[in-house]
Amino acid sequence: MKKMTLGFKLVLGGIIAVLIPLTIVGIFASFKASSALENIALNQSTEVAKGLANMTQLAVKEELKIATQLSTNDTIVDVATKHAQSAASSADIEKATAALTSLVKSSGDEYEVIFITGRDGKVFADGVEGKYKGLDLSGRDYVKEALAGKVNVGSVVKSKVSGLPILTFGAPIYSKSKELVGTIGTAPKISFLTDKIDAVKLGQTGYAFVINKEGVIVAHPKKEHILSLNLHEQAGMKEVTGKMMAGQTGNELYTFQGAKKVAGYAPAAQANWFIAVAQNYDELMAPAHSIRNFIFAAIIIFLALTIVAVSFFARSISAPIKNAVDQMEEAANQIAAASSQVSSASQSLAEGSSEQASAIEETSSSLEEMASMTKQNAGNAVQADSLMKEANSVVQKANASMETLTNSMKEISAASEETSKIIKTIDEIAFQTNLLALNAAVEAAR
Repeated sequence: MKKMTLGFKLVLGGIIAVLIPLTIVGIFASFKASSALENIALNQSTEVAKGLANMTQLAVKEELKIATQLSTNDTIVDVATKHAQSAASSADIEKATAALTSLVKSSGDEYEVIFITGRDGKVFADGVEGKYKGLDLSGRDYVKEALAGKVNVGSVVKSKVSGLPILTFGAPIYSKSKELVGTIGTAPKISFLTDKIDAVKLGQTGYAFVINKEGVIVAHPKKEHILSLNLHEQAGMKEVTGKMMAGQTGNELYTFQGAKKVAGYAPAAQANWFIAVAQNYDELMAPAHSIRNFIFAAIIIFLALTIVAVSFFARSISAPIKNAVDQMEEAANQIAAASSQVSSASQSLAEGSSEQASAIEETSSSLEEMASMTKQNAGNAVQADSLMKEANSVVQKANASMETLTNSMKEISAASEETSKIIKTIDEIAFQTNLLALNAAVEAAR
């Protein structure tokens, strides 16, 4: 295996030192961005669904209010009361029909029909030129509820006349004596709500849809699904639609027709509708993917710059080191030559050491003899010590005698001084005598 050069090791180490933390940071940042964007999008879809649910609630309340007001209209109450008493004339019914027709026309294109039923649930007057007249609607839920005395919202159904989906409302009609005499039914075209719901878009793939309490679609951008597709029975939809039909508000990931989607949902309880805003998961996560791609592109660019910088740095380090290594190799060669010489000298030294060892053995023998003599000397020293002690005693005695002698000498010295004084006096006298004798001799010679 080829040995790696110092420069390659430095570059590899620099790449690893940069790549590992950058990769960890990139993955962490990408994950956090994806998680944050997903939460934002999910919460946004939930808020949009709640907004649509509130709008639907308000619209339904307004329609219920209209149905209630119509149920107390004098013309409608009068004709319904007479019909219940089998006393309604053709003129009475035509008058009510004209009033209903006027209401339908004044609403523009909003209503499919407004009609009145008797207590048997059969329509006897409508606002669409008698197209509903004679229809038995006693089986419709909203008519049943109205005959039970409740103002209510019915299910979305297909019109028996036009075949279009309609949202139905029913209200009981009471006579002035508070007797139930019939029902008033309003059927606005579902488009008055679904057009507003369909207008909501999230990105390129987002859309809103509505299901009823059975899970059947009542509003969807694809009109062919309306009243024909039960989402609760679709693969991957059971969990999310179950939560929707339970009246929950929230968001969920699900799969519809092979596409992974995310939906926020909220109930419009007044209408028994459940509204969701869905978007393809891939589009939802597109910003996160862009951030991820940007992060990894930045990592690659930074890594390339690191390789260039580390390579330059490695060369600036490895070149002086290589020179130093070359010099060290040259020095090593010189040291090897010197070592050879040292080895030769060491051999000579070893031979000398062998001779020295022999001399040391002789010296050791001599030392043993010296040790023996030293022991004898030690014995002699002990004897000498004893003699020294005796000599010390003699010296002490001699010191005492010397002190005595010294004192005597001092006394003799003092006596000698006195004697000297006497002798000096005698000498002076003799000198005077000689001087006198000399003078006498001189005088005698004269």
